[in-house]
Amino acid sequence: MKDFVNLYQDAPDIMWNSELQPRLWFRIPPQTPDEKEEAAHYFLLAASITETAVIGNSRNVRILLNHLYRAFHKDLFKMVDEFRFKDEIKKCEEKHRFFSPLGEKGYEIPGILASVNKFVNDKAKGDLIKYSADLASEGKKPRDFVEILGKNVRRFGGAQKGKAWLYMRWMVRDLKLFESFSPRDLFIPLTMPTLRVVVALNLVNDEVAKNLHSTEMIKRWWKNHKAVEEAYVRLKQYAEELFPSDPLKVDYPFFILGRWLSGFQLTREVLQNHLTFFKKVSEKIKRPPFQYLVQKEHRWGWGPGHFEKRVAEELEKRGIRIEYEPLQFNLPDGLTYTPDFIYPEAVGGKKLFLEPRGGKGLKEALMKCSLFRETYGEYCALALVVPEDIMDFVRQEKKAYDYLWSIHDLSKELKSLKKGV
Repeated sequence: MKDFVNLYQDAPDIMWNSELQPRLWFRIPPQTPDEKEEAAHYFLLAASITETAVIGNSRNVRILLNHLYRAFHKDLFKMVDEFRFKDEIKKCEEKHRFFSPLGEKGYEIPGILASVNKFVNDKAKGDLIKYSADLASEGKKPRDFVEILGKNVRRFGGAQKGKAWLYMRWMVRDLKLFESFSPRDLFIPLTMPTLRVVVALNLVNDEVAKNLHSTEMIKRWWKNHKAVEEAYVRLKQYAEELFPSDPLKVDYPFFILGRWLSGFQLTREVLQNHLTFFKKVSEKIKRPPFQYLVQKEHRWGWGPGHFEKRVAEELEKRGIRIEYEPLQFNLPDGLTYTPDFIYPEAVGGKKLFLEPRGGKGLKEALMKCSLFRETYGEYCALALVVPEDIMDFVRQEKKAYDYLWSIHDLSKELKSLKKGV
């Protein structure tokens, strides 16, 4: 586990990565008092909507907030009018191509942003840094600030408390804007991906593991304040055992590990096997095995062709959540491979990727698919979805795929796959 965390500890945060577009309009790290005050407010807005159910892909946060700043300028930090936010967010959706559609709770964004501004302007008197210092002078800790956020900002309490802890990590540990608080008093943000790691490590009771695939049961667990607090404490204790001087370094690595574990059986044995596999791959390719594409500029939308969209529409029709090119694998010799779609459940003990592939650049694509399977085939499977007229050609390249499906038979193949999972 230490090796895995160390592989990913230096990944730049999407929220202030200077190489990402659109650019932030203030410096990171902020230098002047005004920049620091603005950054503290901006990142509270960012944290408040950094939730899949709200923003969809987290890369949408910067696109949306940048658009709102261009529209409202400094009024972005003062507005409490939900309707003005709603109208401008609609314009943003029409003008920009997000990395994914907004989440099913995207309609709550205007109210969430308005509640952030109301809290900052009314309760913190427009200065979050001074507010944090005043709390510390009263003997308060970061967890007190988190509780206050949960009571004053929409979707920041209960199951969404992890967003508040993410904000505190940014402010206390990463950007060091809340200097009156100690990083030692921070808790690791508990999100669904991180919870998978917690379950696999046996840090919570067996009931959580049994019910993790039940949406209703997990919703009920998140409402169990005592159980959630116990998970936070156990996770922090475990992280402190790994890295006594900086337990928060596990945060992002655990998040991406938890996303990887989606669809797999969550046991210590499975976790150990995957960590051993990742170590073997990283030693071979001299790089981390993979990264979720939140740290580099990425083409927007469903891609350049109609073919990927046909596959996406079929997946959506079957209620399968769509993420387009969310995961990039590092291959030997500096190459990378980015499959188009991830099937949500493990198939035959492997993570299944769906790759629509037409005739253009086919030979090079099949070579990369073969290299991907050679490197990651122990825990990854690849389904090529191709037009009928190239099926015979692709069929000869058996090292390039685990499944070969005609686009015309995709519906039938997905149905058969579901029955066999």
